[in-house]
Amino acid sequence: MRITTCFQLVLLICFFRALYVGAEFGFSYGTACLVLIVCSSKIFTRSSVYYQSFYIMAAVAIWAFYLIRPLLLVSNPHHFSYPNLGQVNYDMQVDAVFQIAVFSLCFFCGMKLASLLLPVRTYVNTQKSIFVSSRQLIIFGIFLVFLFKVYLFLGHSSAMSGRSSGFTVIAMLLPFNLVLPTVLVYLLLHKAALSKFDDILLVLLLLLYPILALAEGHKSALLSMLFFLVIVLLIKHGDYRFSMRKLALIGMFLPLIVLSFPLATTLGGSIGKLGLNYQVLINATSILNYVALDSEIWELLLDRITTRLVGYDGLIAAGMEFPKEVTYVFNIENIVKLAIAKLIPGYTVPGISMGKAIGIFFTGHSSDVQHAGALGLFGTLKVIAGSWGGYMLAACFGFLFIGIYVAMVNFNRSKDSSQLIQLLLIAQMVAWISSGNLDNLLQSMIVVIIHLVLFGSMVLFMHYALISKHKKGAHPNVQENRM
Repeated sequence: MRITTCFQLVLLICFFRALYVGAEFGFSYGTACLVLIVCSSKIFTRSSVYYQSFYIMAAVAIWAFYLIRPLLLVSNPHHFSYPNLGQVNYDMQVDAVFQIAVFSLCFFCGMKLASLLLPVRTYVNTQKSIFVSSRQLIIFGIFLVFLFKVYLFLGHSSAMSGRSSGFTVIAMLLPFNLVLPTVLVYLLLHKAALSKFDDILLVLLLLLYPILALAEGHKSALLSMLFFLVIVLLIKHGDYRFSMRKLALIGMFLPLIVLSFPLATTLGGSIGKLGLNYQVLINATSILNYVALDSEIWELLLDRITTRLVGYDGLIAAGMEFPKEVTYVFNIENIVKLAIAKLIPGYTVPGISMGKAIGIFFTGHSSDVQHAGALGLFGTLKVIAGSWGGYMLAACFGFLFIGIYVAMVNFNRSKDSSQLIQLLLIAQMVAWISSGNLDNLLQSMIVVIIHLVLFGSMVLFMHYALISKHKKGAHPNVQENRM
């Protein structure tokens, strides 16, 4: 069974569940499902086969963050994430699901237009893969980056708060977000070229990375690993087939992902208060036993997890009356200034971030509570530009992600680099779709682009060094392909 076929079956099951609720709701939900089915299928991606992983993961992200939540909320409107703004009725939900269909269609049309208009230039050569020939240097580099992340975790993260120091810039430029993707690229795409020592080091990183992420309180650590694994397989095989046995293994892994949410919350809170000691392990064991043995807790936990899928609730909230004090936060100029302030030490902007503003004005949290809300990309675009303007902005964002991918591949001009670029930019795309906090996301995107430019510069340097070593004065042929 192909991955798109499995996804389509899941959408069909969700559609019948929505149709059972009511005809109007089922029609709107079915329209959204039809958009995702068409835009992730070969009918839509035939002339853009090299971007197929973007289309598939965008469709999966929209389903996960916008179309799972309605199935719970339509029967339990009291679970609305923003009760501070008012009550949700059936008609509002029908309208919100239909808007998801329109936003999704515009987003995919923007991606399709970019894939048709923007050519990708690649170097065609017979030289050995840079990832293979320089694997010791790259693996050792990401291992050092991981060790520095551990160093920050073990009580030295306070140095990051000194924004006037150069340490903050150095820590920001170190590519922490390249560690897990690079490990998976080596283990899945270059396995045959690895030595036993390389294997041991990469597997060690693969095991330690989620442990560190859970200890830092990142609730979606295991989910991120599964997510990156799926993307790498998509990049390697395209719309690949998998057996029911593998599907069953993934199903067995899902309860662990659910348990990782309370586990990360407990570990992050306990380590923050108690430091690293045996009491942290006792607390973690206690919460796992509590969750595993109480069926009511599972129901509450599933509600809490789906609440984090904020896109649907955020889109409804964007159409409700909200305090006018929050509108300045969604101003484009203010968003850019907030993103720059997160990048440049010493540069500050008066006011609060988008996440903080949503937490205060939409969710109703006190200003002294450490909490950041989100509306999802579609909800944020609706607040910024209204429904019709939001549709146009959604198309622009779809065009933007493919455009950045083309620009980065054209700069790096290496198959190895294009795989890593795809992995990181798809992760960024999913983060933008799910969150919509544009100030944080813009800052994160700029940092990723800086990392890719630095990585690409290193790859090009090693590439030309190898060429000059084997054939003095020779240059690789350039071939332009439309992808």
